[in-house]
Amino acid sequence: MSKSIDLRLIVRKNCHLCEPAMESAKFIAKTFQEEHPEAGLELHIQDIADQVDLQRFSEEVPVLMVNGDVIEMWRINESRALEHLRGMV
Repeated sequence: MSKSIDLRLIVRKNCHLCEPAMESAKFIAKTFQEEHPEAGLELHIQDIADQVDLQRFSEEVPVLMVNGDVIEMWRINESRALEHLRGMV
């Protein structure tokens, strides 16, 4: 696969759902990278605090995105997110 996969988690400080979502995103990235090292997955965790372009997610955090498309929000379903990624390779 020549194009990398951008896995992005949008969070904000003092969000009770964001800490478990960060752990889930790390698990998803690690699991997928072990299964498909050729896919070039990159995990980015972004806080919306100073990101004007991410303010639209203010009430929806945490938000998990793949290549700019929202695939999960609030409570991250690890199995569903992994299936989405697996479908890309």
